[in-house]
Amino acid sequence: MTEKTERVIPEKWARAMIQTGNPDMINPKTGEPSMNGLARAAEVAPVTVRRLIDGEYTKFGPSPDIIHKVAKALDAIVTGK
Repeated sequence: MTEKTERVIPEKWARAMIQTGNPDMINPKTGEPSMNGLARAAEVAPVTVRRLIDGEYTKFGPSPDIIHKVAKALDAIVTGK
């Protein structure tokens, strides 16, 4: 049986998630920001959020649609489409 390790969210991402005031982005068990919560708020898969935060994309990077959804979930100023 493998031990599940807790992922650490980088400070800038964690701060942005907390600043939204969205309680769904906070893990109720730990009180820490949650990648799964951000994924739900952005309506994308949790693995998509993990890859975005960790920078694990192919040479093409994340699609503009993904960036827009995550930025909107973080209440970032989004212009254009």
